[in-house]
Amino acid sequence: MNATLQQWEVRLTSAQTGHYVASERYSRLNNLLGMPLVILSSFVSAFLFADQSNSVISLFLKCAGIAVALLASIQTFVRPAEKAELHRVKATKYGSLKRKVETFLATEKSEEDLLSFFKVLVAEWNAIAEDSPVTPHRIRQEIKKVIGEDLHRDSQKKKEP
Repeated sequence: MNATLQQWEVRLTSAQTGHYVASERYSRLNNLLGMPLVILSSFVSAFLFADQSNSVISLFLKCAGIAVALLASIQTFVRPAEKAELHRVKATKYGSLKRKVETFLATEKSEEDLLSFFKVLVAEWNAIAEDSPVTPHRIRQEIKKVIGEDLHRDSQKKKEP
């Protein structure tokens, strides 16, 4: 049963890490979309009152206006700030659950305590997973690779005298 808990600990670590990575990437995307949006919209607003007889200024305003519209549309559709926060919250919850498993593994428990813990753990895990956003495939693959390498390294350390 401890082996099951250790496997679950790895899966919780994977879920936690995946959600943190997704949160960071969505935060970065939010900044990449948001900063140019603010800057360009400020320029467009400021130059609206300028003399637009100059074709260069007029062309710049038109292009910047189109860019503002595109960036705002992408940001509204993708919602990177919301997704970043959702992933951050789920990563925190998976981390909390993982610490419960680590604490439980660190102490001696009876078979009855173990079964009771399993029931509580599964219920909490299901509640977290139920409304979790999907971690993008690329991130899941990266996490599997890193977690797999860590597990391989740990198993090699255990075999060494």
